[in-house]
Amino acid sequence: MKKIYYIHVLAVLLFLLPAKSKSQSIKPADFAGSWAIDYSQSSFGNIPHYAASKNIQYSLSGKYINLKLTMDTPEGIDTVDNKKLAINNNTIDLSEPDKQKRNITVKFYNNKLLIKSVASIPGDTSTVQYQVSEEWSLSGDGKTLSIDRKVSTPTEPEQYHIIAVYKKD
Repeated sequence: MKKIYYIHVLAVLLFLLPAKSKSQSIKPADFAGSWAIDYSQSSFGNIPHYAASKNIQYSLSGKYINLKLTMDTPEGIDTVDNKKLAINNNTIDLSEPDKQKRNITVKFYNNKLLIKSVASIPGDTSTVQYQVSEEWSLSGDGKTLSIDRKVSTPTEPEQYHIIAVYKKD
């Protein structure tokens, strides 16, 4: 009788002990720091190199990702774009001076960072002009960042696809 009682108590304890969920056991990759593009390792196809940022500064602050993106233009002039993006499917609407609306969704998934942006036609915020999907991943040693970027339009499901590879500064 005592043996059955102890087995019953053990079974109840095992059932009540909190199980560690998969989402708790996987910590998001740490993309923090400054990254410089490695053009020799990147794949642009027939797309110009300025389709990707040449430098990225990444920091995580609470529920936000802060990005400082330095981009080259066709004229060879550096431009800087600062972004503060909410994490976990929180969408941010950015109104640009040309009345273009961008909905940006950010989330961590399977140790990767996923960023999806949907932009409207300037002046017509109800019509989609293009979509950008980015998947950020780190190498095992954390010194190489790869960004797989796909751009599509309503008429071209894959307008272009690049893989930008960055080295930690």
